[in-house]
Amino acid sequence: MGKFIRKNKLLKRVPWEIAVALTFNILILGVFLLLKSPPPQVVAPSEITVDISNFSPPEIKNMSVPETLAAGGAASEPVPANPEKLTENAMRDFSSQITGSVSMTDKTATERFGELARTAQGIAVFDGVSNIRSGLPSGMLPAGLEVGASFAGRGDAANRSRLLRRHGGNVQTESAVEKALKYLASVQNRNGSWGSKESFATGDAAALSSLALLAFFSHGENFQSKQYGDHIRRGCDFLVELSNTQNIEYAGNGFGHAILTYALAEGYAVSGSLSLRHALEARLKFIISRQNSFGSFALNYDNTPMAPPTADQLEDPLFKEIVIGEPGCDLSLLGWHIQALTAAHNAGVRPDGLDKALSLATEALVKIHQADKGGFSQGINLKRFGANDNMNPVGLLGLQLLNSGNSLPARRAEKILHEVAPPKWKNSGRFPLYRWYYQTQALFQTEKGRGKRWEEWNENLKKELLAAQNSDGSWSLPGGDASFRVKGRTDLTVYGSSLCALMLQVYYRYLPSYSIAENSTAASRADDYDIGGAGLITRLPGGADPLAGVILGLGENEFEPIAFGRFDGRPADNALTQIEDEFSKLASMRSTVAIRKTEDWPQTLQPNQRLALFLDELIPRSFKGHLRLTLGMVGSVKEAFDEHQSLEAVINGKRLYNSILLRNKQLVEIVIPSDVMQPFGNILQLRNNGKAVLAFDAARITAINKVGGRLYLLAEDAAELQPSIRPLFAAKEPDAPVICNLDWTSKNHQLMTAVETYDPKKIYIASYTASGSEHMGNEYQRHYLQQTGREIVDWISGGGSGVKLRNISRSSRFYDSVFGTEYPALSALRQVAKLFDGTPHKLAAQYYPKYDDKPQLFGNAAAAYNAPGVATVVVTKRFLFPEEGEVVAIVPWNGATEIIIEKGFLPENSPFTWLAAKVQSESRSINIENNIFRYSCPFPELTVIRLIKKGAKEPTRPPVVRRDIWPQIQFDYTSPKNTLREKALKKHSFRLGGYAAAYGQNASFSRIPVTKEEKFTPGNKESIVITHRVNADVPGRFDSVYLALGQAPEEALYLSFWVFPRASGVKKDERYPWTQMRFALDKKCFSVSLSIDRWQQVFIPLDGIIPSWQYLRILGPGRTLEKNLQSISYEINDISVWCK
Repeated sequence: MGKFIRKNKLLKRVPWEIAVALTFNILILGVFLLLKSPPPQVVAPSEITVDISNFSPPEIKNMSVPETLAAGGAASEPVPANPEKLTENAMRDFSSQITGSVSMTDKTATERFGELARTAQGIAVFDGVSNIRSGLPSGMLPAGLEVGASFAGRGDAANRSRLLRRHGGNVQTESAVEKALKYLASVQNRNGSWGSKESFATGDAAALSSLALLAFFSHGENFQSKQYGDHIRRGCDFLVELSNTQNIEYAGNGFGHAILTYALAEGYAVSGSLSLRHALEARLKFIISRQNSFGSFALNYDNTPMAPPTADQLEDPLFKEIVIGEPGCDLSLLGWHIQALTAAHNAGVRPDGLDKALSLATEALVKIHQADKGGFSQGINLKRFGANDNMNPVGLLGLQLLNSGNSLPARRAEKILHEVAPPKWKNSGRFPLYRWYYQTQALFQTEKGRGKRWEEWNENLKKELLAAQNSDGSWSLPGGDASFRVKGRTDLTVYGSSLCALMLQVYYRYLPSYSIAENSTAASRADDYDIGGAGLITRLPGGADPLAGVILGLGENEFEPIAFGRFDGRPADNALTQIEDEFSKLASMRSTVAIRKTEDWPQTLQPNQRLALFLDELIPRSFKGHLRLTLGMVGSVKEAFDEHQSLEAVINGKRLYNSILLRNKQLVEIVIPSDVMQPFGNILQLRNNGKAVLAFDAARITAINKVGGRLYLLAEDAAELQPSIRPLFAAKEPDAPVICNLDWTSKNHQLMTAVETYDPKKIYIASYTASGSEHMGNEYQRHYLQQTGREIVDWISGGGSGVKLRNISRSSRFYDSVFGTEYPALSALRQVAKLFDGTPHKLAAQYYPKYDDKPQLFGNAAAAYNAPGVATVVVTKRFLFPEEGEVVAIVPWNGATEIIIEKGFLPENSPFTWLAAKVQSESRSINIENNIFRYSCPFPELTVIRLIKKGAKEPTRPPVVRRDIWPQIQFDYTSPKNTLREKALKKHSFRLGGYAAAYGQNASFSRIPVTKEEKFTPGNKESIVITHRVNADVPGRFDSVYLALGQAPEEALYLSFWVFPRASGVKKDERYPWTQMRFALDKKCFSVSLSIDRWQQVFIPLDGIIPSWQYLRILGPGRTLEKNLQSISYEINDISVWCK
């Protein structure tokens, strides 16, 4: 009895709705068990004459050739016909190759019709199943369904009406949409599909049916809709069946599958149907698995490496956008996939790998498909080629959907679209309908449906579409649009009507901020990718340099170079000989020469004369970017040596350049940032402030719209380098460089003196010996310290691409030739080498005095883009003038940036800190605007500035895995003697008053009268005294005094000198009996014990050493045990050689 009561209470708790649903499900199960397949019967011919289920996968070909259009109208330009099989339609190209697939010829017509009948009967069993989910009113979604805000707002008629008014729609546009939906409903096939017999034969029925359903979904229609609920149910049932069809992925070359997935996603979002979700998940998994390694998609999902184009294909510009050996990439196909993946993401369907696929798609848009001046193209562009007008809105909408609508690539594309005149329906051959579709959505998203440009586009859209709509509610294709592959009238009107209805639903279809951000917190990385940032794409096609295509600036940033003369090496000097075929006049008598057109430029600029360039008349008025003026200046050798050549550049009162030209031929690059330009009245003045006539080889005005070419720091003897400096140098040399062999003694390395003609497209590498004269002492060590970095920066700023140093390890500029320890110049090389960190590309940079009218002497700047979001600027000067200078550089990003400023040469632990300034480092945060970096201060001789965009990472050098190897020096204690045993040798004395130099802080020398003793006095009246501080040796430095020997007989056998040692201690009366004297000659080291305070003669056998013009290097005595000893001095007299 108790059990019965408990059961009765339990039944009362069960809602009657669940009881009814359970009963209905039991009845359905019973029908399935009792149902038997009827025998095949002859039935009336079906509207579907070719079953899509028999589509076969693509046959792998050597070359994937894009079609003129893939289903849905996404291809942009006519594609050349493949001589082999392109004349066949998309699905007939492919023969059945999958095991178990059955071709249509294996079955009789009766069997086929029987299958169709059974399929129809199976679908009929599920009629209304979608409606069983809940008894929701029309427009309501199932509880708990996760969708984005845009989807949720469609089903509310009041919300649609509000958005319609806000964003520019009206009663007429909504009426047109309703008429279009009625038309689409009227031409729906009985099985729920859209399309004719021909579209089923080509597989394009998948795209047509999906596009038609998208038009209903965008209006907020779902299974509960009173007017269209049955149409949508039948259409969705068809999509589910279609998605389960074998090889459906290859319908329409992949376009049909992408649009099918898009429709499944939106259908699930507005209905919550689990059958749609299951089909959607299967389609998404396939798409994710077939996305190629570059984040894009190839036709038919065929990621076979591309073969070299045929002779016919080479004539077609589309085949420029392939990389041999890499899979193809098609932006038109990627665009539909982005819409599908985004819709699925915002509908809450996120299978494993979806987020990665969306990130890859963002990277593909920016790195693979972005064009060289902004915008996009269809194939693998890599910022090498121009944009494709039809692809620009495809790429822009893709970025907007991927939450990257505010990125620089998106803004560049926006600028391009804003300059496009609204199209006309009757003459739209170059503006196919799918471009109308993409551009409408992209402009709506750009201005959030409220801006001036959107209003202009929208007014034209409404005018053209409303006028072109047929009386039955349909649209044909615009005049001249032959982009859609199928040609049947019904198919074309379904296609046209669907896209036009979607365009007129733009006001409420999605919110103006619609993107994956509706259901995601992931930040966009498009700007990082744009500046070469690493992402999921592990390599670019063909091994392309990720920084080579980095675009600078924004907006209209390109025009054809404006040339004045030609860079051809003429004139050779500033003599008054006119080059008539380049310059219309030799000179002008006016104090100011106006340059309004190219013919106005004179060949020469006289002293105190100026050129006034009217930039508004020379460059396009729409240009808003940065400029570069490249000048080939020509003077004379004498006037350059006398420092009589000087040039200054000023624009709108702002100085851009002011420098003495130190070579008779010099390339000058003047950077004109956009922020010094005015809306009008821009006059650039070039002033000759020197005493000499300046001639022009040529001049060019160009836009700074991309980072420059690669920069190189090379070493000829790279294998011999010490491990600690090997990472400073590039491992690989450039292809086909122009090697310019320079004189290492030159004070100012300039490109134009090393080449006959200058070509900006070539790679110029300066090659010179890193030689030094260590015997010149401290003054020359300081000179090499200053020169090492300056000569590299001079070459780069003067048009060069890099330097190649020779004889690094064996020279005496960087290393002690005897002991192998580092000299100060190596610290300067390490500092300047930061310019070449990572994968350096040249950036436009300029240094000039900020306030002083005095021209700069030996001052230059160079800049490099080292890694995504990382740049380096190096400023060098020869003289420490206490003036404030300014450096400007154009960098490829904006926003928060950290700068690290390092002034000076030497690291903290350097043994040479007494010789030059230690590196003083400071960091600060700045905000870069308009891609312009400026910094001003009283610059020292070397300044290295590292710029790091917020979130970027500095490039790292390869780790040093081995320690440096120093030569093992052994002092010879036995060879030096106090007497010479051999007799009858001739003596040849050197002039002791010759050159001497001290190296190091603890060594010094002076000249004194010879010390006289009662028993002996050397022959020279004057001695040289070398003094060393004792026990003050610095690790890594061997302080010395160098004594020049002069010329000597080649057959010399011995070298001798008289020496008078002295010792000085803390205690005045303390005596020291003896000391050690160490010296070197021709890299051989000797040591001899000497008594204090008396003359002694030292002989050393030369043993093959040729003493002529050698230097006797007097070293310190080394460590001593005498704590009170302060210094040892050696008075040297009568240096001689002995020969037979």
